[in-house]
Amino acid sequence: MSVIKCILVLCVAIAATNGFALGPTQIVFHLYTRSNPEDVNVIAVDWSPGASMYTFALSNVPQVGNVIAQFVNILTNFGYSTDNIRIVGVGLGAHAAGIAARRIQGNVPHIIALDPSLTGWTHHPDILSKNDANIVEVIHTTSGIYGYDKPLGDIDFYPNGGVVQTGCGTETSCSHTYAYVFYAESITAETNNGNKFVGTACQSYEDALNLQCTSEDKIIFGGTNTKTSGSGIYLFLTNIQSPFARG
Repeated sequence: MSVIKCILVLCVAIAATNGFALGPTQIVFHLYTRSNPEDVNVIAVDWSPGASMYTFALSNVPQVGNVIAQFVNILTNFGYSTDNIRIVGVGLGAHAAGIAARRIQGNVPHIIALDPSLTGWTHHPDILSKNDANIVEVIHTTSGIYGYDKPLGDIDFYPNGGVVQTGCGTETSCSHTYAYVFYAESITAETNNGNKFVGTACQSYEDALNLQCTSEDKIIFGGTNTKTSGSGIYLFLTNIQSPFARG
């Protein structure tokens, strides 16, 4: 196959029906090819029929992860290398990304988890783990509210302290949205020579929440390059409107 990289994006579209258990045809893979400036193919995973309510979606996450793994394993059976796979998951999709990676035949180089969900996951056996890929990169934008609070990956970013995003006020859904807004900007900035989200290392999770990180250790959030090293908790601040990156 000619594709250089394949990015699987786990998203939940707005469902038109009430929630119910997923059937074999109710997880849809949408392919976006290299007609864009990046040298990748993007596969968006739509499992909206099983996500009309949070409780239904929560129970369906393991099934979603399993189906994605089965899909990737079919590709690998035809000679496609898992070295070319990147998995991006939003909210519940972040945990589904981890489940998928565990069940894929071969190592997944990189997971990008965008504000992984909190409710129902503190004691869940399938919670996202830094062991799910060579590098698990996490961004927390509603820490302790919608999103998981404590670090889950190798590299955990807490933009603007990780709880409330600049300009969102008390609208938690707004702050949650910024997880993928920041990620999208980190990709477009590469083609537009824009600013990057430069994270500053923190000594603790509490220091990140309180914006008290002053280390010289820096790492960039997002982008298309696969991270091969790095660990810890990082803080970055953003502008109130696009472009959000300051670095």
